[in-house]
This record gives sequence, C-alpha cells and structure tokens, in this order.
Amino acid sequence: VFAVTNSTKEKVTITKVFEEGYSSKGSGRGIGLANAQRIIQKYPQLGLRTQSYRHQFSQTLTIPKVEGS
Repeated sequence: VFAVTNSTKEKVTITKVFEEGYSSKGSGRGIGLANAQRIIQKYPQLGLRTQSYRHQFSQTLTIPKVEGS
C-alpha cells in the first residue's frame, strides 16, 4: 500500500486530475496521474482510491501480494 496526502489551496475536481495535461502547477506537467490511470486500467487487480476533502487531496494505491513471492 502506498499513500500520499497533499494540502491544496483550492478545491480539487477528482475527475480532472486524471486528464492528460491537467496540472495546478502550470504548463508542461500533468502526465503522472494520467499514466497511473492507464496502468490501473490495464491491471485491474490494482486499486486506487482518490479523495479530496477540506483542502486535502489523498490517494492510496493498493498492490496485492502475488502468491508464491
């Protein structure tokens, strides 16, 4: 499990953060979460929970343990 929480100055629209090129930090950014979304769609055993509440944006990525490893 990987978890990240960041404070935000504005309300975060969760559907927008996954759009290619969307960034609150300026141009030339906004590829990371779009890439993460593509990977998660390719591997449905992965889980990603995204939340935005009271100027806190958080994501939790769950990668299940593979049996035999």
